[in-house]
Amino acid sequence: MSCMPFSVSGSREAVRNKRLDVLRCIAVLMVLARHGNTQIFLKDVGWAGVDLFFVLSGFLISGLLFLEYKKRGSIDFKRFFIRRGLKLYLAFYVLLATTFAVQHALHRLSGFDNYRHEIIYLQNYLPGIWDHMWTLAVEEHFYILLPVFLLVLIRFSSNRKIHSVPFLLRS
Repeated sequence: MSCMPFSVSGSREAVRNKRLDVLRCIAVLMVLARHGNTQIFLKDVGWAGVDLFFVLSGFLISGLLFLEYKKRGSIDFKRFFIRRGLKLYLAFYVLLATTFAVQHALHRLSGFDNYRHEIIYLQNYLPGIWDHMWTLAVEEHFYILLPVFLLVLIRFSSNRKIHSVPFLLRS
């Protein structure tokens, strides 16, 4: 979720879009205000910060996949999953290991099932360790389903190109 492909002087490099960073900052402030002990306006609309993150993530990730398809004529799913995993898994599993160590030291271990739900990203359906990690599970499911969806889109497209999704909605 860190960058979006944009052309810079004709180059196809991915560059950071500062406007999207501002939106991320606003989303963070909204979420913090929602969960914080504040009485500011953002507390009432803070829930929208999570929605904003989901929209930004969908825009950025689909943009990366579309750019790769446009550039190479295919999508390297293995590379995509490895890149997403490197951005996400290490930090997440370090958090879980730290949580386990602290809970163990305090003799307050959560149940094994709760850890298992977190480890396999089911915490949006089943109880996990951290209440707010349901968003991470939703994001992970999106990372898995979007490339599969694009593969199906390409496979059933008349000219093997991705133009848009609306043709799926025709009756």
